Amino acid sequence: MLGALLVGSALLAAVPAQEAAPGPEVLAAYEKARAESGNDADAHVALALWCESHGLRAERLRHLALAVLKKADHPLARGLMGMVGFDGKWQRPEAVSEKAQADAVRGEVVARYLEKRAKAADEPDAQYKLALWCEENGLKAEATAHLRRVVRLDPSREAVWKRLGFRKQGGRWMSEEGIAAEKEDAVLQRRADAHWRPLLESQRAGLDARSGARRASAEAALAEVSDPRAVPAVWAVFGRSKDAGRQAVAVQLFGQIDAGEASRALAVLAVSSASSEVRRSATETLKRRDVREFADMLVAMVREPIRYEVKEVGGQNSPGVISVHGKKAEVKRVYSPPPTALSTFQMLPNDQIGVDQDGLPAVFRPYSYQQAVDVGIRT
Repeated sequence: MLGALLVGSALLAAVPAQEAAPGPEVLAAYEKARAESGNDADAHVALALWCESHGLRAERLRHLALAVLKKADHPLARGLMGMVGFDGKWQRPEAVSEKAQADAVRGEVVARYLEKRAKAADEPDAQYKLALWCEENGLKAEATAHLRRVVRLDPSREAVWKRLGFRKQGGRWMSEEGIAAEKEDAVLQRRADAHWRPLLESQRAGLDARSGARRASAEAALAEVSDPRAVPAVWAVFGRSKDAGRQAVAVQLFGQIDAGEASRALAVLAVSSASSEVRRSATETLKRRDVREFADMLVAMVREPIRYEVKEVGGQNSPGVISVHGKKAEVKRVYSPPPTALSTFQMLPNDQIGVDQDGLPAVFRPYSYQQAVDVGIRT
């Protein structure tokens, strides 16, 4: 609406000053026609045409402007104002011509780009070269896409990260917006931790209270917890506990919180809790969650068991062996005890030769109680 009014005003201002003013008869006829006309867009267009036929240029433009105020997309009014529809908008013909020419040039560039992209190999150097070509030819979005592909294929390319506007923060490449958002999130989380942890600790004490009223109050308060930022405090106060009862409360609270962080905490309890009931409850709760919130973490936890065999050292002539059976290799380590000097040891009739806890040859000599006291051996 405002745009149409501005256009009408500009056209009114463009009326040549040297044109003769209309006579009183024409003006009187115009006032009569305007009084008898309606107030919708079509009526104003009809008045504009009447004004044009009677040499009332200023009035003509005024009624065209009023027509587009009543109906912004009125084609006849826009056309009489010298505008054409292009790309979903009403524009001046010269502007449309310039855009059409620019679009033709861009079309040629895009065609060349598509040809180059089809030939470019999916490896860092080729993608980087294509990104530079896109930058030189005004294809900013395409250049960004190929630069991102470069760092995906080779994350060690610092120059490309910097070209994308990223900088290293805590070992990760992040955009300025990402860094600012992370800092703000950290501040909000610290505030939430300071708020939630004391409250949850107080409710935990309430659950252990002898008073039934206090326990009921604590349970009611915990039933209201649903803030996603409470997840770290819930984990610290209840989830980290070795007590199955505490972990059961954690499962309840995480189930009340609709957030990915809560789902991942539930996944940890479902896998690692020592309580079968807690694992069952956490698993049942996860069935109602979006699996995309925690599936990647569970997949990362999957590990094939390592198959190995251990043969302990059995003595001087019986070495120990550790064998590890892998998919790609078999590893075997042999451990032989060092030689001993038993041949120089003065044996007594009741001495016995055996193997100590380290698998080394040893002499075992029985002592009476008095002998043990004499040599300082505690019995």
